[in-house]
Amino acid sequence: MAPILERNKKVIPLNPVAYTDEKELQEILARYPELLREGTDTELQTVCREVSMEGQALDILMVDANGMPVAVEVKLARNGDVRRKVAGQIIEYASLLSNLTADELDQISDGELNKTLQEFAKKNYENFDELRKNCGTHLRSGEVRIIVAVDRAPDNLVQIFDFLCRRSNLDVRLVEINKFRLCRNPRIK
Repeated sequence: MAPILERNKKVIPLNPVAYTDEKELQEILARYPELLREGTDTELQTVCREVSMEGQALDILMVDANGMPVAVEVKLARNGDVRRKVAGQIIEYASLLSNLTADELDQISDGELNKTLQEFAKKNYENFDELRKNCGTHLRSGEVRIIVAVDRAPDNLVQIFDFLCRRSNLDVRLVEINKFRLCRNPRIK
């Protein structure tokens, strides 16, 4: 059954559509980080996109309201890397991040980490220095959240993530983000 939208007491069917490319999904997630929040997660904010770490480009760096670094990798199902390389990439990102200090992460994000943490501190009436210290503590202890956002999660990728979640202490998440378009001439009323 196709999803629907109710507007002005009318039901409008939604048509699934494909993302143009990974960059489109990356832009949406960077603009709307709340799409990646789950359950009791604290608020997320985007720090920056395309973070260069030792020759690797992390798609999106985010941070939560507790100073937890969040690495987001975006893949489309039609990308052959979605199944083979992504597991290695996320472990590499967790490893690379856990070797950084808050100062180093702020430097490679061109000062955007501190700006984002300052925004959180102002918004939540918290101490910026304490929030930044929390971020550094999370980094040093390897407490980073890794999210792989996909348009469609193949069964074998779900199996890999299920295994990682059950057999490790890593906070890894697989999130499916679908795209829909309103039907132009809905016939359902």
